[in-house]
Amino acid sequence: MSSSAPRHSFCPSFLDDVVRAVSANDFILLPVKAPLVGAVVALVCCTVLLGAPDLSCIPARLVPRGFAYTLLAVLIVSDSLSLVL
Repeated sequence: MSSSAPRHSFCPSFLDDVVRAVSANDFILLPVKAPLVGAVVALVCCTVLLGAPDLSCIPARLVPRGFAYTLLAVLIVSDSLSLVL
């Protein structure tokens, strides 16, 4: 028994709507932002560890500082790229 109502697929129409709503800058933003944020996270983590040799022997003090610096760096990079692009 087949139904007489036509079958509509949700996914293609949804994807079409998303592609039409996204501008060219949005397509550029993700491939630029992801590697840049990764590089900044790596640089900040290395800088915190190498810049504080007295804290490196006390991980309980080093980890929160590194986490806070990394979080701030990610927010700054992400926001600045979003503003520029």
